[in-house]
Amino acid sequence: MRLAIAEIKENEDGTVNVVFDYDDEMLEVAKKEIGNDSPTEEEVSAFFVKIITAEVQRRQAEAAKAEQEAEPTEE
Repeated sequence: MRLAIAEIKENEDGTVNVVFDYDDEMLEVAKKEIGNDSPTEEEVSAFFVKIITAEVQRRQAEAAKAEQEAEPTEE
């Protein structure tokens, strides 16, 4: 299963377009999660953004927790 960001294009208005590169196995996962055997590129991209965002948030929460646990406590 492969999912990669192939390109990030910055628009004049400051927004970006992200181009994903993925294999057939990853597309099948997206189809199943989206609930559509023929999803549009926009639907597939939105799904990828959703799972990447969730993973970033999970890692940020883990890092914050580890940092908090590493802080010395006052006794």
